[in-house]
Amino acid sequence: MDLVAEVDAVYFVSKLINGSSYSKLNEEMRNRYSTAIQLKDKISFFVKNKFGTLENAQTQAEIILISDFPLTFSITRKYFKTMFKNIYKEPISYTDEEDKEIARGFKDILVAMMNA
Repeated sequence: MDLVAEVDAVYFVSKLINGSSYSKLNEEMRNRYSTAIQLKDKISFFVKNKFGTLENAQTQAEIILISDFPLTFSITRKYFKTMFKNIYKEPISYTDEEDKEIARGFKDILVAMMNA
């Protein structure tokens, strides 16, 4: 659900910034939700306007999961990593290579949604 919310947020920001006239958020929301739009079209728009390419989406995810920069992601990164626990609810750690697999999984989910 968070991903779908992000998809819509990117759409609204794009419309508000790039609109031919000064749009109001409530008008954009009404327009967005008054017509049926296929999820694959929403995801394609999201990838193009947030990342440019699917490869960039994976790269950005890797940066967030692995890199020490930017510092603004450090709290998010620490929180994300605390979510992984073993069957005894004890925290587990994982390697940078496993982080890369998580980033690849993010890209794979986007691909699957775009091909749905």
